Amino acid sequence: AVADYFEQTVQAAAGVDPKTVANWITGQVFGWMNERGIPAGALPLTPDRLGELLRIAQRGEINQNTAKKVLAEMLESGKPAAEIVAARGLRQVSDEGQIAAWVQAVLDAHPDQVQAYLNGKESLANWLFGQVMRQARGKANPQVVKKILDEKLADLKI
Repeated sequence: AVADYFEQTVQAAAGVDPKTVANWITGQVFGWMNERGIPAGALPLTPDRLGELLRIAQRGEINQNTAKKVLAEMLESGKPAAEIVAARGLRQVSDEGQIAAWVQAVLDAHPDQVQAYLNGKESLANWLFGQVMRQARGKANPQVVKKILDEKLADLKI
């Protein structure tokens, strides 16, 4: 039953690395099943639904932590991932213009920390990153935030 579920999920998650699929099944899905004493053949989540979630995460529409929360809700409610993401406004923001605005707002709001960073306290970059994520209410794509923050901080060093 588990092998069939895995194979069907790999097909449904076209483009997602099979190892990623296996990790989600053996980690998140099996963990949920073990907590509730549900046998392998009685999983309420279809391979198509899990594949959809993994494709959404792979495309960067949601981050891994959000994907885990969506999976938990999918397992409890039976709703599809896209419906949960849309209803709860969980879509990750990757728009560089929006993220650049958040980064600039944080830099403008914390001139003392920016100056301390420029004076050599480089660990403040992580703190500033956290402030940007807070400004974005966790919806910003972390890789894009890091890239833009690093660029803006580098520009300030010149």
